[in-house]
Amino acid sequence: MKAGYTVLEDKMGLFETFSPSPERFWIHTASETDFKNSCNEFWWVSAYVVKGICRKQVIYATDHLYGICQQELLKVLAWQVASDKGTVDVGKNYKYLFNYLPTDKEKEFSDLLDFSSIDKITQSLLATMQLFHREAQRLAQKLDFDYDKEVAEKMIEYAEERVKKFGNN
Repeated sequence: MKAGYTVLEDKMGLFETFSPSPERFWIHTASETDFKNSCNEFWWVSAYVVKGICRKQVIYATDHLYGICQQELLKVLAWQVASDKGTVDVGKNYKYLFNYLPTDKEKEFSDLLDFSSIDKITQSLLATMQLFHREAQRLAQKLDFDYDKEVAEKMIEYAEERVKKFGNN
């Protein structure tokens, strides 16, 4: 049973008892379907971030960039760790993830987190796309998964062109 509610009374014994377990934060090696879904979500939603940037919608762009795209990036990084070390506890919101990665990875990710202006969001998006592309290719190669490099490169090109044309007006 998942958390999210509290059973106040269960006279008929219909509900299982729930005890929080850290296992819900354990990451296992990705399946190819999960990997493809993550890549699809990342590239699809990155277009929404571009739209928000072009419309100067800071909250919309930031929400999609951090709330979805960068979460997919964290997932790919966690799968990289799991593919090397087996099942790992990355903690809630990936708080332990960087304990398993080189120090420069944490800095590289942290550098993406300045959303203080449209220009900073644009820089973050483009850097996030490059990092996701690199890490997804690395994971796909390691796990012998298909990775649609052409879609990734077209989305990066699209983002660069759109923010250049409409983002700085």
